[in-house]
Amino acid sequence: MLKQVLFHRLSKKNANSGGAGFTLVELLVVIFIMGLLGSMVLANFRQGERIYSLSGATRKLVSDLRRIQNLSMSGVKSETEDIVYGYGIYLKKDGSTYTIFMDKNNNKTFQPSDDLSKETVVLPRGIKISTITPVSSGLDIFFLPPAPATYLNGSANPGQSATVTLEVEGTSLKEMVTVTSAGLIQ
Repeated sequence: MLKQVLFHRLSKKNANSGGAGFTLVELLVVIFIMGLLGSMVLANFRQGERIYSLSGATRKLVSDLRRIQNLSMSGVKSETEDIVYGYGIYLKKDGSTYTIFMDKNNNKTFQPSDDLSKETVVLPRGIKISTITPVSSGLDIFFLPPAPATYLNGSANPGQSATVTLEVEGTSLKEMVTVTSAGLIQ
C-alpha cells in the first residue's frame, strides 16, 4: 500500500511539474523568429555593403580628380616626357573604368597617343558610371597648368559644369560628382 501511495504521489508530481521543458510549438516559433531576424540582418548587410562600395568609388573618383589637379598645378612631368601639357580623366558612360592620362599633344582631351602615360582605374564590382551631364557618351576633365584652367570636353567656358553619376547596378543607389570650369570638385 505504501508503495502504491508513493508511486501515485511521484507520478502526480511529474505530471503537474509543467514548465520543465518546451513544447514542439514553442520551439518552432522560436526557430521561425530567429530565422526571420537572421534574414533581415543579412539583407541589411548586403545593402550596407553596396552603399559602402558606392561611397568608396565616389571618394576614389574625387580623390583622383584632386590628384591630377594638383599634378597640373605643380607641373610634374613623367620620367619619359620632356613636355607635359596637363593631366586629365576620361570617363565613359555605362563604363566600369575611367582613365587618368597625361596630355602630350596639347589637345586637352584623351587621345590614343596619350596611351603610354595613362592609368586605368577599375570601379568596384557592381558600380558603374550611369549618367554624364551634359549628356554625352564620355567626358574629358582636363587641367591645364599652371593655374590650372579646367577644360570639360575640351572647352573652358566660364560657368560650365559636368556631373558624373555613379550607381550600384540593379538598384536606385546613386552618388554624383560635379566638376565646374572654375576647378571646383564636389
